[in-house]
Amino acid sequence: MAVKGDVPEVNSGEAIEFSRHIGFVRVDKIVAVNPTLEERAKLFGSVPKEDAEEIVYASNDEEGNQKIRIDVFFSTTPDVGIKRHSITMVNKERTNKEGTKNQYINQVGVCTWPDAEGNLQEWFKNFTNKQNEILAPKTYRKALEGEELLFTFLRALFRQRDSDVKKEISFNYKKFFAGNVKELRDDVMNTDVTQPFIGLLQVETSDDGSKKYEKLFAKAFLPSDMYERLATLNFSSDYQKRIWAKFKKEVEGEYGAKGHYKYVLAIPYSAEEDDVANGEGKVNSAPVDADSSDY
Repeated sequence: MAVKGDVPEVNSGEAIEFSRHIGFVRVDKIVAVNPTLEERAKLFGSVPKEDAEEIVYASNDEEGNQKIRIDVFFSTTPDVGIKRHSITMVNKERTNKEGTKNQYINQVGVCTWPDAEGNLQEWFKNFTNKQNEILAPKTYRKALEGEELLFTFLRALFRQRDSDVKKEISFNYKKFFAGNVKELRDDVMNTDVTQPFIGLLQVETSDDGSKKYEKLFAKAFLPSDMYERLATLNFSSDYQKRIWAKFKKEVEGEYGAKGHYKYVLAIPYSAEEDDVANGEGKVNSAPVDADSSDY
């Protein structure tokens, strides 16, 4: 059964009801990035109320740091429809809980946590070939909060190859945090450079049980050519088996999925079968990560 969802932006005034799903979904094409109220309403065939307030994506956190929510809407199979992937970024360097380590990001969007900048790995700092010979240096810097999740999504969308010395993913963050995401929008909606991939939908329940949020698991994705195999989890090659094992480890790990999900092709969400909300799921006790993409 299709379960109707809450409108995430309480000030939007939109009469939109979303059907929630869990399971594997193909991210076919990006259809909007941070759309206006009217643009978003058109995606779902609705009309905003006359007194509805415009959606606010850029703001500041409690410490005064610039913050932006990035809402990426994408098309999937016809029975699933249009879905949203939401990421929050803060213009603040990401550190561990103790404040003793920084996360670093390089020009191809790969992140790492060294105990000191001088101990960054060679593969992170340099382009290398199969013989581990250095081809060229990579640029790198300290990562911002939420940046890893954005670049994980972009790497899947662009099918980023780490051996290409000419590739670099970067944006004008001055405009970005001011709310201008045109550069990102133009890149991700350019089907000449993007390609489909697969993500896992889950449904998270608020602590008081009053709200449910459908989310795309943000930390790992799968290549589109595995879609049919995911119906049975029967993989044809050692490569696919390795990719699946790595993905599964991310989903089920300490900082993995916190909501209800199943390893099936996308199906409608059923509250009665939600083992996490009902206190039966192991992932219910997963700690909240600093890069959580809560709406």
